[in-house]
Amino acid sequence: MKIKIRQTVENINQKLSGKTTSDKGKTKAKTKLNYIKNNFEKNLEKYELQEGILKE
Repeated sequence: MKIKIRQTVENINQKLSGKTTSDKGKTKAKTKLNYIKNNFEKNLEKYELQEGILKE
């Protein structure tokens, strides 16, 4: 799952480097991308731990 998150982030980065998006749109997208990078992997680890606890 972590690999999929990293791939998605990389895909978004590639699309942002294109010229089809306005500067304002790029800024918003980069902000969201940074949020994903900083939070999703941590949250995924927490959820996997919680899921393991619930299985017991």
